[in-house]
Amino acid sequence: MAFARPSSLRIEVPGSRGAELVAVARGGMLTAVFPPERAIYEGPASRATLEYLLGVGLLPEEVIDLLVGVEPPGLREYRVGWGPALPERVVARLRDGAELELLIEEPLTQPAVPQVAFDAPPHAGYRPVALSEARELWSRR
Repeated sequence: MAFARPSSLRIEVPGSRGAELVAVARGGMLTAVFPPERAIYEGPASRATLEYLLGVGLLPEEVIDLLVGVEPPGLREYRVGWGPALPERVVARLRDGAELELLIEEPLTQPAVPQVAFDAPPHAGYRPVALSEARELWSRR
């Protein structure tokens, strides 16, 4: 996971043969590529889209807040276990009652993540999919 304020977010989920999912939110848009299926979803980086696709109903800037120890508005519960300078463990109960637990190992603050990390992942030749199919691809994992 990498981020840059105010709302650029990159999530990579590794698999046994490379990335299973690379999702990038930037400028209010979400691009999610599924390399094993050579599929791509592009749409709004809204709370509803992220909840439907990834199961976490938070805006990118709210995810960033969670990662740095700032409580986003609207959570039912929020607890942070601090390391020397940054959170090591975050537990949040979301609006819908889902619980999210993050264990943050070896956080890096330098060097800054280059803006190119938040460009759409390479996807030449990938087939576009609707949000419902993207969710199906992801839920099979």
